[in-house]
Amino acid sequence: MEYNALFWEYLDKLVNENEIIIDRPKGTKHPKYEDMVYIVDYGYIKNTKSMDNNGIDVFLGSDPNKIIDSIICTIDLLKKDSEIKILIGCTEEEKNNIYNFINNSEYMKTFNRLVRQPKKWYKRRIGREKINYNDKEHTFKRMFGVKIKTFNKMIEILEKEYAKMHKKGGSRPKMPVEDKLYAALKYLRGYRTMEHIGGDYGVSKSTVCESIQWVENTLKKDGTFDLPGKKVLKTAPSVNEFIVIDVTESPINRPKKTKKPIIPVKRNAIQ
Repeated sequence: MEYNALFWEYLDKLVNENEIIIDRPKGTKHPKYEDMVYIVDYGYIKNTKSMDNNGIDVFLGSDPNKIIDSIICTIDLLKKDSEIKILIGCTEEEKNNIYNFINNSEYMKTFNRLVRQPKKWYKRRIGREKINYNDKEHTFKRMFGVKIKTFNKMIEILEKEYAKMHKKGGSRPKMPVEDKLYAALKYLRGYRTMEHIGGDYGVSKSTVCESIQWVENTLKKDGTFDLPGKKVLKTAPSVNEFIVIDVTESPINRPKKTKKPIIPVKRNAIQ
């Protein structure tokens, strides 16, 4: 799982540190095959090299988060090569359209895409997915420790801060704001390790740690929620009671062996 997370982090680094050139915008036709019309922006990563000695190909979708969560591998019989194509910020509908777009070609084929993070059955996407039983108030609170109303308020605060931080742009996030909050709640609620949580999202332990710290600091800064630290225990007015148990070892002399291990009792002493 750790290698899987590092693969996607390296891919993030490759994309973030190089410019994306869109040479075939959405709606344009293929330069050689006019019946092929691109359903999303298509281009390449500058200063990189693929199997055809050109830049690594990318499909750039309409999702504003621009998350890299899928790649596809293609076989081209005309060029007699194999390439990977990175899907950046593509919705599920766009991913399916890209998959069909490539397979509709006579000489190019691909298999089902490699996905970065598994679908999380507990995830609640308001207004974007079917409502599941996690939308029940008592179930959601048992799982994440907060009510749905509180969760939505947290998301509102975090997204506002995120938009403020990235007003002038910036690198693509490894985890969306909603996933950052889910990760923080899981860490606080279930006592799971950061490495274990990272496996849910296909990211490393350090990414989870940074996300949790950002969520906590942002919510504290806003002031809507009271998130006291561990130091509050030092000033707590309640009196702590302690029970001390002595578990140290003490030497015990072994009884000496005698010829008469049983102590005789006078018969008249037994009544």
